[in-house]
Amino acid sequence: MVSRITYAPLQKSNPIASFLRLQLFDPNWIEVKGKRIRFLDVTEKDVDPVLRKYDETKDETVLNSISLKFPCVLNIPFNIDTKSKDLLGPEDPRVVYKDGEVSKEPIVFFNMLEKGKRGMKGIFPLRKPNKKTGAPNMINFQVGGKSISGDVEKNWTPFFDTLKVGDTKRSKGFIHFVYTFDPLTILKCNLDNGRCDKIQTNFESSALSQANKAHIRGGSDLRPIPRQIIQLLNDGDHQKRLQMWVGFAKTHVKNCGCGDVTYRPNLVLLIKEDGVFRLELMTESLDFGIDVKAWNGKSTRCDRSGPNVLTPNGISFWDITPVTDHQQKGKIPLFKDYMALTFSQSDSTVEVVFLKNVLNYLFGIYEDGKYMLGDYDSDEGVLARTKKVTECALDASFKYCGLYGSAHSGNAVDKSKD
Repeated sequence: MVSRITYAPLQKSNPIASFLRLQLFDPNWIEVKGKRIRFLDVTEKDVDPVLRKYDETKDETVLNSISLKFPCVLNIPFNIDTKSKDLLGPEDPRVVYKDGEVSKEPIVFFNMLEKGKRGMKGIFPLRKPNKKTGAPNMINFQVGGKSISGDVEKNWTPFFDTLKVGDTKRSKGFIHFVYTFDPLTILKCNLDNGRCDKIQTNFESSALSQANKAHIRGGSDLRPIPRQIIQLLNDGDHQKRLQMWVGFAKTHVKNCGCGDVTYRPNLVLLIKEDGVFRLELMTESLDFGIDVKAWNGKSTRCDRSGPNVLTPNGISFWDITPVTDHQQKGKIPLFKDYMALTFSQSDSTVEVVFLKNVLNYLFGIYEDGKYMLGDYDSDEGVLARTKKVTECALDASFKYCGLYGSAHSGNAVDKSKD
């Protein structure tokens, strides 16, 4: 697990610096402390002299050149002499597992201020640190050699192609990002040099986003629905051109409900068919039945002094088992699945919620057995279809935050009827 530690000596809403913490947990969510994991790219030639030196000195720090000890704070340097008042150090971390053709390992993504610009970064925590700096080698992601939106790049949602990661013994392969959900923009990025290419853009955002009332930004990583399961849904060769990913986006709804902004997760189903991405489903705002802590951290009553925050961080695991005969013609299989989602309340906690039957819920939208695009969608309707999904999700989230605010405080702002 990766989480963020902020240093705010005066008040939480005015932090100075941010750091990333790595932890290990066993299957029962009990933290494993003191364990070392050897870097994936060390050789016996690297290991032998280090172990000899450790035997002589009993100084455990010499092992840092060949292994990583948990828990730890990642050594990510940043410039402390900057005159900027923005938060320094890495922010919004996400850990994603790369199941490549050659290597299988975690990657940590984050954004950070550097030379006056906030950009997306990545590191492989289980790779050897740089010999000169002692810090992990960092990937600096750029789109076509430059930023799309100026000086701020953040809230990219990572996912891997389920057909081919593209890694070799000499290359780390490629990662995809949802650059924006509304409008849907997809990037494909090289994990060696950080170069990103925009491979799809839907140009028009939803009405609430254009009015600056509500937005969909960031969220957890996206997990693929296994290829074996997708193959159960279709006959013939159709399954070869269909991919599906599941995750949780995050809605930002302004001046509605609790505080000046309400942040909530939204379950998302992203599909790629015949080379075209679309948003197939996005729910309204979710709180999993939690009375969310106010920004002051003291109660669950609405607090206008800051935002009301429930942030999806990452999907830690998703176990899926078929429980019905998938050979029944015209029948969608039923599954037994459990998902662990980590989230934060009020930027002050890291918690986990266990969800059941996520896959059955998602496949419930296919009751008529139609998984593929129709002629209209294939020709021109994908963009309109995706825009409609985001508009419905934001409309429902706007109504949700008004109802939530009314239920949690008499002084909440409810503009859901505007």
